[in-house]
Amino acid sequence: MRKLNHGIKIIARAHSEEEIEYLRHLGADEVIMGEREIGLGMIDWLKGEARRESSTAPKLAPGENLLEQARAGQAAAMAAVAADVESAMQVAPLAVPPFRSRKFIHLMRR
Repeated sequence: MRKLNHGIKIIARAHSEEEIEYLRHLGADEVIMGEREIGLGMIDWLKGEARRESSTAPKLAPGENLLEQARAGQAAAMAAVAADVESAMQVAPLAVPPFRSRKFIHLMRR
């Protein structure tokens, strides 16, 4: 990735100390071990120190946020499909004669 964009920041997740070293050796700027982060959060909680909650607000401008663009595109596509289905449902039903079983026909002859 760095060959394509020299300014890119690479963050990776590891499951062991060996993986941390390996990923850093490969060029990751930051390597996080989930189990360690969970443990640190538990220790902070035991000490009565709440960790700062991360903001869920988008950090990119609307035109730069690819996830928001994908969601908007998906919503538009779903609306188009729903409109197509709704218009298809408004087509006049076919005139199909009712099914008549042999037993039904026999009873009708009596």
